Amino acid sequence: MILAALIQAIIPFILTSFDNNSLDKQTGEELVTIPNVVNYRIEKAVEELQKIDIEAKITEEESEIPSGTIIRQSPNFGSKAKRGITVTLITSKGLLGNSYNVVETILYIPEVMVGAEILVDDKPALIVKAASNIITIRVKKKSTNHVITLKKGNRTCSVTVLISDKTRTLFPCSYVKVEK
Repeated sequence: MILAALIQAIIPFILTSFDNNSLDKQTGEELVTIPNVVNYRIEKAVEELQKIDIEAKITEEESEIPSGTIIRQSPNFGSKAKRGITVTLITSKGLLGNSYNVVETILYIPEVMVGAEILVDDKPALIVKAASNIITIRVKKKSTNHVITLKKGNRTCSVTVLISDKTRTLFPCSYVKVEK
């Protein structure tokens, strides 16, 4: 009876302790999944990372997003990492430029590229919303094509497209190139 009560008390702890985690194959150390803190305020993002023993390094850059909001993170969300690593959080310095020159575009990402770095014209994309394989980015409209690239390990894919008010949905990875 005591043993049954002990097992009932321990099993939920064991199940939640390893939720979304795995072990490093070489060292056997526990790995945690980096959470998505894009669009969080700085304080909330740091709090979320500290919950799983991850440090935060904060940098700023100019953006159309309100000041103090996380616009990118590295490593990307969904990555596995050892506790104690440092995640770089890039925050917005505030609203810049004219908002009428900006459009939000939804990217549908194949499973093999989930968690990939997203670039627009070789610069990190401004991610507005991220949910698994559906990513919303903010792109400035211009009269020439944008190149949207996804990079994950030795895999890359890209699409060249003119972004306008009518360009709302893209499937950037009809073909994934694997580098050797």
